[in-house]
Amino acid sequence: MQTGKAKEAIEELEITERYEKAAEFYPQYLRGLSYLQLGKPKNAVREFDKILNNRGEAPLSSIYPLAQLGKARETKNKAEYEKFFEFWKDADKDMPALLAAQKEYENLN
Repeated sequence: MQTGKAKEAIEELEITERYEKAAEFYPQYLRGLSYLQLGKPKNAVREFDKILNNRGEAPLSSIYPLAQLGKARETKNKAEYEKFFEFWKDADKDMPALLAAQKEYENLN
């Protein structure tokens, strides 16, 4: 994915589908990011929703807020950003993802 081969990353991640819950949702998150790289927002949001709709599987995973941020970025919806901020309300205030999200949120119309 980091080398611009998002399509190949998605193909490799297909193998993991039956083990996704055991992997604490990393495959879904990586698949969501890959879909974003490919310009397939609906597919990306679907992958992020798989994570967000199953929070009880790994309740302390940092993947949940990151999936929420991915969804917020794709939908450009203030309410989705606010859900992200709620996830990370106790996070360090200088976390790069949090700072970037705050800037993005402020720039939404």
